[in-house]
Order: sequence, then C-alpha cells, then structure tokens
Amino acid sequence: MVKLRFGRGVDDEIDLVASKDVVKTITKGISKDIERRIDIFEPIIAPVDRNKVIGKLTVTYEGKVLAESSLYAKTNIEQDGLWGWLYDSALLLFE
Repeated sequence: MVKLRFGRGVDDEIDLVASKDVVKTITKGISKDIERRIDIFEPIIAPVDRNKVIGKLTVTYEGKVLAESSLYAKTNIEQDGLWGWLYDSALLLFE
C-alpha cells in the first residue's frame, strides 16, 4: 500500500492499493537491486472513485520488468466543502 497526497478532498492523503498481489521468486541477495516505480496518470483531485485506475506499479530488475499492477484508491474520497476546496486550490497554485 502507498500513501499519496492529493487535493480538494475530505482527507489530505489517499491509500493506493495494487489490483493484484505482486509475487515473484527471486535469487537470494538480489532484492536490494529490485526497483519499484509508481506512475500516477494525472493529478488526483477529489472526488476519487475507488474503481478508477489512478496509476501503475512497475517492478524491475536490471531493466527487465518483473511485474506490473494497476493502482486504485483503497476507498472512495468525497469532495471537501467550499472552504476546504478553496484552501486546497490555493495550495495547489504554489506547488
């Protein structure tokens, strides 16, 4: 699970979960050389639907893709009220 900050929602962070477990058998001692990359497709702004693909997790070793999985929000996130929305909008201007 990965935590990600986003704007205009009731919460300030969202938990991302993979669509499937990433399981691979590897040679002993190479785990430190395995790289994980998380690609987020677009800025995340509430409301967030947990059934919508938000990004992709890619696991590689020496440039070879070992596994890929889509990332989803763990729960639905509702849009914040007017004041919270305005506050988050101001913060997004300075990022």
